[in-house]
Amino acid sequence: MFSSWWSAALARQYGDRLSAFTVSPGANMKTNAGRHVTGIKGFMFTKVMPAIGGPLGMHMPTSQGAKRYIDVLLDESGEFENGATYTSAPKKMVGPLHKASYPHLLDEERQDTAWQVLSELTGTAEPAGAG
Repeated sequence: MFSSWWSAALARQYGDRLSAFTVSPGANMKTNAGRHVTGIKGFMFTKVMPAIGGPLGMHMPTSQGAKRYIDVLLDESGEFENGATYTSAPKKMVGPLHKASYPHLLDEERQDTAWQVLSELTGTAEPAGAG
């Protein structure tokens, strides 16, 4: 979510010079995404989902998840909007990319907050009173 807000703010700030997107790789059970998750979530991510994800349509090959990034990066179809977030369709873990349009992702105040937090963390924020 944070990256979605930041990408949208980045596109608003510099969209005339660069493109920024947030892309979900979808459910890829062969990655190490669950390696730092503990408890029941860790068990689900590392044991249960790899076993049942495929038959339930909740898993796609890692190469297909990686291809999502390439598709957006190359944008041969011209369908990907600068600053947008792309995921699987709502309530899906796999399938074609879908532009996420949840109200909280489109909230410019949250986007600007994400921008400010990352600017401060990276030391690129303008000092108070500058500008």
